[in-house]
Amino acid sequence: MPTASTDEGHIASSESDLSFVSKIENEEGSALRACLQCGACSSVCPVSGFMDYTPRQIVGMARSGLSERLLKSKAIWYCASCYACTEVCPKKIPITEIIHALRRETIARKTYPKRFAPPLLTRSFHGVTASRGRSNDGLVMLHTYLREKPLKHLGMIRIAGKLWLKGRLELLPDAVKNRADFSRLVNGSTERVDGAKEVGS
Repeated sequence: MPTASTDEGHIASSESDLSFVSKIENEEGSALRACLQCGACSSVCPVSGFMDYTPRQIVGMARSGLSERLLKSKAIWYCASCYACTEVCPKKIPITEIIHALRRETIARKTYPKRFAPPLLTRSFHGVTASRGRSNDGLVMLHTYLREKPLKHLGMIRIAGKLWLKGRLELLPDAVKNRADFSRLVNGSTERVDGAKEVGS
């Protein structure tokens, strides 16, 4: 089986998904192939020390089509969205936006690490906001803990009680008046975005 060597190790030809490269570039209007692999992005990233792949490696892997490795990594979820990498990139590659696109793809494919809090928190926030029209800390944390560590709830009961007594936790979460209209608005926006992509393609 043909292979190539990179910083990320040997890449088998069967592992490289070039349609994934095109998809990310089309979504963000970026030129992944223009990356110089200079490492400026990694040098300014405040959380690169916690990542399994640095920002430079993430861009390198994305342009090599290593979707399976990227979409299962924790690195893209550690990004603080500070845009420091984008600011210093000599090719002006929107690295932060690329990482956001990778997160969306990971959520769509459900390939994120199991019981890993950041993607579960993102899913919970989106689900609560989309269904109620407003965010609610209690519901977001409830959904996140149920997916991450269900028994963790037991240790949070006392804290929840204290927050409720201080008026920081609502028993009846707020919502927009007409949730059905809001859902149609959200779904309609999605349809318009999809339609715009089809026209432009």
